[in-house]
Amino acid sequence: MGIFRLKVVQRGTVIVDGVDSLEEAEEYLESCNPVDDVKWSGFLEAMQGGIELQKINIPDYMTIKEFADRISVKPAEIIKWLFLRGKIADFKSAICFDDMREFADGYGFICEKETEE
Repeated sequence: MGIFRLKVVQRGTVIVDGVDSLEEAEEYLESCNPVDDVKWSGFLEAMQGGIELQKINIPDYMTIKEFADRISVKPAEIIKWLFLRGKIADFKSAICFDDMREFADGYGFICEKETEE
């Protein structure tokens, strides 16, 4: 089972979980139309923008270097992203869960907090 993010014109972004393919995600959106007169296909963009997402578990804080390694991006990309949001950091700096979640969203990840057992 996969998780797919699909862009919906005039509606934002829809996350479809529990389907095996992008086609099944499209079919799901078509089947959950609440108003008979309106076709979801009129709102859907070309599905080339849809991507499969991955779930990852992350702690409340970790270093930028550790986080970059976890999602396979260069630490410089995260540092630049933070800088554009008014935060100064280097690869040894800690990054909080909310920032990690927001950054990772752009790379096809859904972040969930690690639970201690």
